[in-house]
Amino acid sequence: MPYFFAASIICDVFFDARIAVEGTCMDDKDLSKLRRADMLELMVTLSEENDTLREQMKLQKEQLDDRDARFQDVEAIADVALRIQELCQTTQETAAAYREDIGRLNAEAQEDREKVLDEIEHLHASHEIGIHQQTERRNTVVTKCLRYSAAAVVLVCTMIGGAVSFRKVV
Repeated sequence: MPYFFAASIICDVFFDARIAVEGTCMDDKDLSKLRRADMLELMVTLSEENDTLREQMKLQKEQLDDRDARFQDVEAIADVALRIQELCQTTQETAAAYREDIGRLNAEAQEDREKVLDEIEHLHASHEIGIHQQTERRNTVVTKCLRYSAAAVVLVCTMIGGAVSFRKVV
């Protein structure tokens, strides 16, 4: 009876009351007929198979962990790519605003330049008019001075007696 009990525990644990031995399935009845040496050999075989399955499970768990790590890496890369895309979008928007500001500033500078040129032309024209007016005033003054000087010379010459000869010169 102890062998039967041990055999049924082995069956329950490993194969749901069925154990494959050399390609054949054994049920509880067949297991109870096994000798102690066969039972031990079966337990060693099952233990080795259990160890093999544990190793396979361990390898598959490592592979799964590697896949999880790669998946996390892919998520991190996707997150970085999204941030880079957002940065590029922000950069493009900033560049567009910068270009608009430069265009506006250039237009304002052009307007200011035209105003300054107009003022310079106005001042230049005013200056030329002023110079022309000053020249005419000076000419008028010089002409008056010359007339007064000529009159004074005539007066002096008349006083001296040489008015006739001076009038011929003038």
